[in-house]
Amino acid sequence: MNTQASHIPSITEINQAVELAKKERSEYMAELISALPAKLSAIFRSLAQSAACKVSHSH
Repeated sequence: MNTQASHIPSITEINQAVELAKKERSEYMAELISALPAKLSAIFRSLAQSAACKVSHSH
């Protein structure tokens, strides 16, 4: 039989955990958004190079 009491978090602990999760999510989203222009630029550059290559091979 388990006689050890389980820890029930207080409202304050729950609120702190929620705030921490919100902060981490915000930081993660900010990192994704800041990386987006470079990723889009690389995609468009790759597409342009691919299109240019196809045009030069068709002539």
